[in-house]
Amino acid sequence: MRNKEGLAMKLLKLVLTLALTALTGILVYQIYHLDILPTNLLIPIMMLIILFVVVLLYILLLSAKRTFSKIVSMIIVAVVTITFGVGNLYLMYTYQTLTNVSGQTGGNVRNTIAVMTLAGASYNELSDLEGKTVGNLHILDEKGTKGMKKDISRNKVNVEYVTFDSVQAEVEALYKGEVEAIILNKVYINSITEIEGYEDFNTATKQVHTYSYYSKEANEPLVVSDVTTNPFTILISGHDSYGKITDMSRSDVNLLVTINPVTSTVLMTSIPRDYYVPMVCSDMACPAGAYDKLTHTGMYGMDTTIETIESFLGIEINYTFSVNFTSAIDVVDALGGIDVYIEEGFEVERFFTDGSDGVKAGWNHLDGKRALAFCRERKSYLDGDFQRARNQQQALTAIIKKAISTNALVNYPELLEIMKGAFSTNMSMEEITSLLKFELQNLPEWKFETYVLMGEPDIRACASMGDLGASVIVPDEYSIGIGHDKIQAVIDGFSSETVVDESGVEPAGSNPDYDYDAAVIEELLAQGYSYEEIELYFQGLLETGSGEEITEEDIQD
Repeated sequence: MRNKEGLAMKLLKLVLTLALTALTGILVYQIYHLDILPTNLLIPIMMLIILFVVVLLYILLLSAKRTFSKIVSMIIVAVVTITFGVGNLYLMYTYQTLTNVSGQTGGNVRNTIAVMTLAGASYNELSDLEGKTVGNLHILDEKGTKGMKKDISRNKVNVEYVTFDSVQAEVEALYKGEVEAIILNKVYINSITEIEGYEDFNTATKQVHTYSYYSKEANEPLVVSDVTTNPFTILISGHDSYGKITDMSRSDVNLLVTINPVTSTVLMTSIPRDYYVPMVCSDMACPAGAYDKLTHTGMYGMDTTIETIESFLGIEINYTFSVNFTSAIDVVDALGGIDVYIEEGFEVERFFTDGSDGVKAGWNHLDGKRALAFCRERKSYLDGDFQRARNQQQALTAIIKKAISTNALVNYPELLEIMKGAFSTNMSMEEITSLLKFELQNLPEWKFETYVLMGEPDIRACASMGDLGASVIVPDEYSIGIGHDKIQAVIDGFSSETVVDESGVEPAGSNPDYDYDAAVIEELLAQGYSYEEIELYFQGLLETGSGEEITEEDIQD
């Protein structure tokens, strides 16, 4: 019996030794291959891991003599082996995610064209429209319209086409029964729902057939020689679509992030989505020089949005990050929600964007759906689009703080899996890992600064809607000049606050009196305290030491 136990223990030791040795080798390789640790940390960490494993195996194989010590050493080695296995999985997920999101903005972008009828019509598929009248656009989206007509012909369905000069005229004809169906690029749908009288377009119509084609988008990065020593500007573009990030859609969020790694300064410059600007693009499908909402430039590809912003603001955009509605919701949910502070007078009882619960004055915890609604809300505010831009800045800051907190590690695999399809960027993996190494080595205290470009609301003709009059924001030239100068100041190594906006427009909706720590909020929530109590804590009304628990006596005081 003793011989059998001795043999079993020897076999178990051998298995544990081989498993730990193999996983250690893979772990060290993955740490080196991922290349996110600075050199002054990389070699020491790798050496410590190897030394730690050598000591463990020495104790297991040579030092432990008694049965008890052998069992304890085997348990410790087993735990370390499992830990290294999990660590390898995390590193593998991290590498796959970085590979997937980096350098992926350029490439093929999907355009989806639909044949749409009224929701109550008896037409449920393309063949039901045999011999019926179908509306189509004369100039707008010429490529998509031609493609759909060919697709209809391939399906051997004969229809009579009626041509319209604007999207509104085409939709109006469908509503009035002048045509049985219309051909429409799905990228126009959200714009239609903003037209008075057609807010119900999504529910009033249905799709009976779709056709997709892919267009090439270069979006080459204007590469910075070293992102750890040179300033650069990123355009964060939020697409107003659900589903895949590669679907063509409007650019609903346009946020410029200028980073100077030497001064540890980050400037977020928000541009209202309805900014009325001349479009700049090399694509023949885009009406170059025509005025339109900035959000509509996204319908012609990221390149058009970039070139248009660079032109009217007089700056260079080095990199881009794209995100859409679906990915924004998923990321916030994977982080366990975010916390935002709402000042008195900026509370919203219910969001108009989706009918979900709004936000109250003070601290609010938002899940993915409500965070998206918060970022999209404008009708509840007197200065609509401008407050929406401030909300987006606040939400982005909250996401960053939550992402770098220790609580994000709990859902790390889920977060990485979501991020694979959540973002796309033309920044290379080498540049991303360089920034990560810079952060780990220098641990800079980033200074976040914000600015929102201003303007006046008006009704103007928009080229992408067939000269249809729409609600826009006419840019304030002084504000554009200030925006340009603030970005340039950060690039030149100064704070953007050295450039003073003397227009008298005060940025509202922020909380300048005190900052907050997302990790502390999570800790206090875990202790069972409400947001009202946490608000008092951050206002300094609860005098507690750092890291101490808040007591009932503190709250009563």
